[in-house]
Amino acid sequence: MPKPPTRAQKKALPSDPLPRYQDWILRGIKILDIGYVTSIYFVFGYLSAFAYDKILGEFDEEAAKTKSTLRLSTELMFHVWTIAVLTYVIRNVAELIPFPLHGVYGFNHYRVKELTIAPMYSLVIIVFQDHLRAKMRHLFDRFYNTTPTKPQTTGTVPSK
Repeated sequence: MPKPPTRAQKKALPSDPLPRYQDWILRGIKILDIGYVTSIYFVFGYLSAFAYDKILGEFDEEAAKTKSTLRLSTELMFHVWTIAVLTYVIRNVAELIPFPLHGVYGFNHYRVKELTIAPMYSLVIIVFQDHLRAKMRHLFDRFYNTTPTKPQTTGTVPSK
């Protein structure tokens, strides 16, 4: 009965490592795949941001001033929630788009982490969405009251 491998034997390199040129080719394909996936998410994010702005229209500052902070915050959370759901949908759609070099030298397109986490999509949809950014700026100004206030005089004693 053969003995089980020792810890040192488990950590050892496989007996048939990839040739150096094949390793470099696989790394190059992976870099191309990351760029490919990033480009897909960028296009989807830009189109989604454009669609959101077309559907929601321009942010109306005067109408927002009449709404309560709770209502604006709820609208913002709903907006972010729809972005999260759309991110899930787009991520699943992006996984269906084939990579031309899938299978070359054994490369597996579906193992690239950037395909499943969609960071570029989330960044682009938030950066390029004017309505969302304007609403966030309005809420930020409301929370921190960044409107100019009456200037304070220093060094004077109030008179009685």
